[in-house]
Amino acid sequence: MVNVTFTPDQWDLEILAALRAATTVLSGQVLADRLGISRVALWKRIQRLNRFTYRIQGGHGGYRLVADDAVLPWEFRDGQAVVYRSETSSTMDEAWTLAERGAASGTMVIADRQSAGRGRQGGAWLGPGGSLCLTLVLRAKLPANHAASLALEGACALAEWLEASHGRSLECHWPNALMAAGRKVGGLLVELAGTPEAPRFYLLGLGLDLRAMDLPGRPAQPPLRRELAAAFREHMAAWAEAPRLRPADWGRRCAQLSRPVTLEDWQGRTVTGIARGFAAHGGLILADPANGAETRFQPEEVLNIRLTGAPPCTETPHAS
Repeated sequence: MVNVTFTPDQWDLEILAALRAATTVLSGQVLADRLGISRVALWKRIQRLNRFTYRIQGGHGGYRLVADDAVLPWEFRDGQAVVYRSETSSTMDEAWTLAERGAASGTMVIADRQSAGRGRQGGAWLGPGGSLCLTLVLRAKLPANHAASLALEGACALAEWLEASHGRSLECHWPNALMAAGRKVGGLLVELAGTPEAPRFYLLGLGLDLRAMDLPGRPAQPPLRRELAAAFREHMAAWAEAPRLRPADWGRRCAQLSRPVTLEDWQGRTVTGIARGFAAHGGLILADPANGAETRFQPEEVLNIRLTGAPPCTETPHAS
C-alpha cells in the first residue's frame, strides 16, 4: 500500500500547468528558466510527478504531457478530505476506518488499484488500472431502510454528469450495476454502520471502468477520473445533507424499467414480473404480468436479477 509521500509545491504545480497549457513539446531549458531552477532540478521533479500516474515524456526537444489522469488530493478543491492510494486492498475498508475515527461527510478514499475490492453479495473486484475506484463517507440524514436510495441516486448523478459533460450514456441495472451499450462497466456498493433505528454513517463505493464506455464513433479518450470523482463527490455530499428522493428520475436511468425481469430472492424462490419502477426508499416495484399486482423488493432480499430470457447474471467485479 502506497500513500502520497510529498505535497507538491509551487514549482510542481507550475510544471503541470505549463505542460497542460502547451500545444507542443515544451523546452526543458525554457521551463527551467521560467521556474528559476536548474535543468537537473526540473528533471528530478518530473521524475517524481511520473510516480503518480502523470506521464511526462522527455526527449531532446523537451517535455510533453502524454497522460494526465491523476487522482491525487491536490487535484481536488478540498484536498484535505481526499485520501489517495496508488494501491490498496479496498477503498471501502479504508473509508470505514476513517469514518469510525470521525471523518467528515464527503471524505473520499480513492485509489489507482485495489487488490481485494468487494462487490454486492460477496463479489470481488481487483480494480484494473485506469478504473475509477473510490468510496465516500456520508453522514446522511437518511433512515437505514432507505439505504438503497444512495446507490440509485449515485447512478443517476453519474449518468446526468456524463451525459451533460461528455455526451456519454450510462444506465443503472438495479440494484447497483452500471451499464453502457448493454455492457456492465461498473457498480455501486452501499454499507452502513449503526442500528436500523440510528445509522451512524454510510459508505458509498464506486467502481467504474471508464475505458469500457468507449462507443463506435466516439473519441477514444474517456472522461478524466478526477473530473468524474469530483462531480460525484460534490453531488452526493450535498445530497446527503438534504436527501431528495426522486424515484421517477431513477427509473428513467434504469435499463430494466418496463421490461420483464426474473429475480431470485434470499429464500431461493424465482419471481418473474415487469419492473414497474422504484419506491422512494430505493426498492424495486415488480408488477405481476397477469393481474398487475405489485410486490416491492429491497436489494438485500435479492440474490440475482436478470432480464427475463437472458442468461443468469453472475456477480461481476464492480464495486470498491
